[in-house]
Amino acid sequence: MLRTYVYVQLAFYNAGIDPDPLEAPNATTGRLQAQLWQVAIAASAIDSRSISAGLFVQSLNEIIDLHAQRVKALENRIPEVVLYLVTLVAVVSLEFVGYGRGVARRRHFLSATVFSVIVVLVLTLILDLDRSRQGLITVSQSSMERRQQELRK
Repeated sequence: MLRTYVYVQLAFYNAGIDPDPLEAPNATTGRLQAQLWQVAIAASAIDSRSISAGLFVQSLNEIIDLHAQRVKALENRIPEVVLYLVTLVAVVSLEFVGYGRGVARRRHFLSATVFSVIVVLVLTLILDLDRSRQGLITVSQSSMERRQQELRK
């Protein structure tokens, strides 16, 4: 069951952010968690003071909590209103830079270009961090992939 669980968690991550491809891995995860919980109940029923059963229950709780955090992180996005507001502030600030350069009748190409590039990079970073499964900065799944390789052995 743990091998299947790791495989399903990788499939959950690789499904992206669209709700339809996420349904199957999420449903399978719920079924596997229920099955693992039944194993934990059976192990605890045999000997309720068993250290290994207690550790298994504790580990299973952590697995369930981690999956809930992954789902929550996927749903926890920057509101569109905030993205529109940040974009509006960036556009207005770039317009002020252009206006200031026009009023001064002097061109400072380097400073205007550097400021513009910084504004674009900050906007790109905000959008990229908001979408942790795609883009330039992604959350590594190497620990889950290593666990999958270990469980295959």
